[in-house]
Amino acid sequence: MRYILHYTEPGDCGLRRILRDGNDGRGCRQMCNDKVVVESLGYRVGDDGTISQQETDEKGKAVWKQFSKIGARRAVLNDLSPAATFHRLQL
Repeated sequence: MRYILHYTEPGDCGLRRILRDGNDGRGCRQMCNDKVVVESLGYRVGDDGTISQQETDEKGKAVWKQFSKIGARRAVLNDLSPAATFHRLQL
């Protein structure tokens, strides 16, 4: 989910060609849109939906820098196994 938040914006579409447990799709659709879940990763969510992470500036001071926005992403999930495909439809 950290990678999804860092490299995408709300509404973006990601492709996962080989699945394991479906967490990529769940992270895109549900978790990136949940303020409590995002904050549980140690990020700060502003009133306007911006997500910030704590970094250290050149003077060694801790600062919060914006890197994304809260919101659902879309996922295209694909797997070769019919059983796995059926399971993904139940998410």
